[in-house]
Amino acid sequence: MAENRLFPLQALDPDPNRMGFKAAGLARLHGAGANVPPGFLLRPTDKIAGELSPIGRLALHPLIREGIRGIETQTQQRYGGFTHPLLVSIRAEGVEETVPHAVLNVGLNDRSVAALALESEDLRFALDCYRRFLTGYGEVVFGLPHQAFEEPLRRLMQSSRVQVETFLPLPAWVDLVETYRQILNVQGGLPTDPYEQLVALVEAYLHHAKGSCPVDLVVQQMVFGNVGADSGTGVVTFHAVSNEDRRFYLEGLFLANAQGNDLYAPGRSPVSLHAMALRLPRAARGLQLLSRRLFEKFGSEWQLTFTLQKQRLFALQWMPLAQAVTMSAGESGRKGA
Repeated sequence: MAENRLFPLQALDPDPNRMGFKAAGLARLHGAGANVPPGFLLRPTDKIAGELSPIGRLALHPLIREGIRGIETQTQQRYGGFTHPLLVSIRAEGVEETVPHAVLNVGLNDRSVAALALESEDLRFALDCYRRFLTGYGEVVFGLPHQAFEEPLRRLMQSSRVQVETFLPLPAWVDLVETYRQILNVQGGLPTDPYEQLVALVEAYLHHAKGSCPVDLVVQQMVFGNVGADSGTGVVTFHAVSNEDRRFYLEGLFLANAQGNDLYAPGRSPVSLHAMALRLPRAARGLQLLSRRLFEKFGSEWQLTFTLQKQRLFALQWMPLAQAVTMSAGESGRKGA
């Protein structure tokens, strides 16, 4: 019988035919010395018709705990802890386009969101993270439509007379999170145990497996682009001007104080990388240096997704440009469904 398999990110194979494009891209970033949030790849192979077998489910808990312990050791944070709380993201490859391929801020509950607020000294930021997690969990685990979460947000923004949720007053954030919690409670609620949250997400992604394709699940330490003007999320596309004299140029977008797919959300106004460099020169220099290392190892025509947390650069995803365009088209189709 096949076994569920766990791979630390630093041990991944850079061959996409063996690991899938997302995992292979992380392996290449590691090989280039990029600052990649620690994590692991989980490939549940003991499954029946898109579901874990009873034996496979029993084996999943210790496997996830082993992977999380590795992240905790590297970060000196504790998953679900009240001090130095560790949150993770989970990203899926090999699942249907109708389901979100990433859920952020896994591990939050009423207790750990208070710890996050204390540690960051920013309750708005903590509540923002919580509502993103509640949204992702509801969509993936319970199959709720995105509109179920978007409509309460739209009404709050309208009543608060703001165009972007970043400008919502604190009481509105409290109301929004409570509304989202009630939406999930109708479906059975959010587990308070952070490990149960991860198991539920893994099982939900297996349920949405694309045919007989293997499902690869990448779990990583969360990094936050939504902690202020010196943070954000971005994407950069790399083009070589001349391979002979090693000249290249970068083009892309950056959105300050943002996380995840905010970059492409309605009402947001991302800026060019040049504008980012004027505001955050240290981060821009880091991006240039990393891009040159990637060019020297892998050549040109690729795309990098990154997050800045207090101007510290984290590389989140690398892939050939052609594959990035294909995946982006599929994601656009999902959002428009």
